[in-house]
Amino acid sequence: MNRLPLLLVVAACLLTPASVLAQEGKAAPRPITASLQGVYGITTTNLLATARQLDESMYAFGPTEEVRTAGQILAHVANAQYLF
Repeated sequence: MNRLPLLLVVAACLLTPASVLAQEGKAAPRPITASLQGVYGITTTNLLATARQLDESMYAFGPTEEVRTAGQILAHVANAQYLF
């Protein structure tokens, strides 16, 4: 069974909406990207506000030896945000 005609029809169906949007000059809505940008903005704002409120002695505070210090937690989250 020759699948080439079927593949051509599927490819044409998939590419048609993209070409129509490109001709109209409209970008496709990106709700996931917008949502992630919002979460990133909130996280950045909260982390910076927390870092500004801590004095130098609080950065070294850790309730026990097994728990990260406040400075280590902020560094960890900042590093993870950078990687994303």
